[in-house]
Amino acid sequence: MKRLYRIGFSPGCPKLAITLPGAGSIVEAFDGQPLASLWPDEPFVGTVEQECPGAQLYACGEDAVAFTDAAWESSEDMYYVFSIGGCEILAAQAGDTWFSIINALDFAPRARTAAEPFDVSSSFYAPIFRIHDRPRQIFCLEGTPVPGDEFKYAYETLGFQGLTFQEVWSEADGFR
Repeated sequence: MKRLYRIGFSPGCPKLAITLPGAGSIVEAFDGQPLASLWPDEPFVGTVEQECPGAQLYACGEDAVAFTDAAWESSEDMYYVFSIGGCEILAAQAGDTWFSIINALDFAPRARTAAEPFDVSSSFYAPIFRIHDRPRQIFCLEGTPVPGDEFKYAYETLGFQGLTFQEVWSEADGFR
């Protein structure tokens, strides 16, 4: 049975703010638009807003996830999961720490009826994605034919912390 989750950040999740190199303007929102072309030759400049020693995941704005490079390099399964869908992986540096920021670019197909969040009958799949009505939020599915390709499954299996998964829809119960 398919379930749709809105991905959020737990209250203690550390935060990473990024700016465009040389421009000084803060990137506050990720909305499914590619950002790599804004400054492709240099990494984004990061500032850790909330220190959390040993943290592996950081909130980047309200709608992008940043992994420390140490966490990213130790989790090939997560790298594989993101290689499946249309995610942009952006490099950022905050002091001596490097980050990989996941910017979800895929949008699920529009819903056919008001009873579904998107066209769930389609063959659409991306590990994390956006919905047209909510471009500033990121979502993931559970209950796909290959659980190992699912973001939530990989996140939980690898023991990451810092995210929340709020079930917002299921095939059995509809919207919550």
